Amino acid sequence: MHYSLKIESFSSLLKTKVEKYESNIFEAGGYKWRLCLYPNGNTKGNGKGFISLYLEIEHTSDLPPRWEVNAEFKLFVFDQIKNQYLTVQDSDGKSFQEMKTEWGFDKLVSLETFNDSSNGYLVSDCCFFGAEIFVIKPTGKWESLSIVHKPANGSLRWKIEVDGDKLPPKKTLWTEYKLRVLDQCRDKHVEKTVNLLRLSVYLIDDLVMSHVTYSAMKNNNICNSMSSGGLGTTRSKRDLPPMHYSLKIESFSSLLKTKVEKYESNIFEAGGYKWRLCLYPNGNTKGNGKGFISLYLEIENTSDLPYRWEVNAEFKLFVFDQINNQYLTVQDSDGKRFHEMKTEWGFDKLVSLETFNDTSNGRIRVYPKGTDEVKGDSLSIYLELVDGDKLPPKKTLWTEYILRVLNQCRDQHVEKSVSFWLTSSHHARGYAKFMPLGDLYEASKGYVMNDTLIVELSVKNHELISIEDATEDVMDNVCLPCFLKRKRLNYEIYSKHTNHENYIGS
Repeated sequence: MHYSLKIESFSSLLKTKVEKYESNIFEAGGYKWRLCLYPNGNTKGNGKGFISLYLEIEHTSDLPPRWEVNAEFKLFVFDQIKNQYLTVQDSDGKSFQEMKTEWGFDKLVSLETFNDSSNGYLVSDCCFFGAEIFVIKPTGKWESLSIVHKPANGSLRWKIEVDGDKLPPKKTLWTEYKLRVLDQCRDKHVEKTVNLLRLSVYLIDDLVMSHVTYSAMKNNNICNSMSSGGLGTTRSKRDLPPMHYSLKIESFSSLLKTKVEKYESNIFEAGGYKWRLCLYPNGNTKGNGKGFISLYLEIENTSDLPYRWEVNAEFKLFVFDQINNQYLTVQDSDGKRFHEMKTEWGFDKLVSLETFNDTSNGRIRVYPKGTDEVKGDSLSIYLELVDGDKLPPKKTLWTEYILRVLNQCRDQHVEKSVSFWLTSSHHARGYAKFMPLGDLYEASKGYVMNDTLIVELSVKNHELISIEDATEDVMDNVCLPCFLKRKRLNYEIYSKHTNHENYIGS
């Protein structure tokens, strides 16, 4: 806890008829703060019949223009009978800024509950309030796990500068490759395919991100007990990024192909200790993680800690929602005790594999007889972004994918590559003239068998982009690389532009 406020005669405070009591200024996270207490409730808000308590940032004149401080905080009321703290917090962080310097709770605790001495909050006319603040300052520490499926020209030549025995501890490199001795006279090379688990990094295409935010808890002399809570695991979504570490996996499917049970991240520092993330992509079956993604936080370098060491910490683990640009936040209601016999805490069931693997952001719309202008002539196929009208303001989704109608008799499928911007007003696009109906329904061609048509979608890439001043007509005519180049963003995504002339929007 960063600050405690003790009121030795609550009744005397009420007699002063003061509406609002402001505490002394204290420091936390590099900023100055104070508590603002309304002993009879903030009637200008929604606090009638309650104790109201807020956290206010101070000395803002010392901050730079357009300052903004993102913070998560907890406010406390001390139960003097049970020697525990009633802990009140929002599920997401708050943005303190020039127009909003105060956040808190109109209804911290009801006056009826507070004034009943059997509840322990007001005993012998004495009460305690407190605050704990964690300022969110992303450190920029990232780890990227990636695998190269296939080089642009199909071959690689490389020079290994670092010896394999110098790889960091617990780091491996999954490689799939072919060794080939070339026949220089004719095309009869000798080659062997190798699957090998040996070195250090993965380079791939499908993406997942997991993160950690950590805060060490240290007892102080004023109040030395944290609430055990016992409320279990909570899940919420927030906009603010993790403050300590991020792990990016650029091809989750390739990680699965390695059949690795547990992936361990690089070591990072938070709260004066060393940590790493431990990810079970198919769930920790030794625990209760079957059918789930399992993720844990493990303390490292414990040999450097004193005898009988113990570290009490509260932490949150995150999974990034790349469509809504939010973070699924998973945390226990109480802190955890890391010690020699228990160096790892986390979640067997971070998120179910069914939920995780379901992109839930697109569906295929097929018009067997064509849409309006091509009705009766062509098969029409579109990709629609589910709930696309709910895209955040000034957000667009750049998507590249392949639409494919399968030939069920032979390997002669009809496919078209598509790339486009999806916006809240235009969230379904594709081909009105995907293929002629004459070809589609001709039985000998094998596209419709037993009255069944098979349409396949392969997503190559998607990027959620913030657009501040681009109009939608510009978006309709400019591909992502061109747009980013125009905006002078250092964001190289593709090596060549995509032809936009062969598809239309619905």
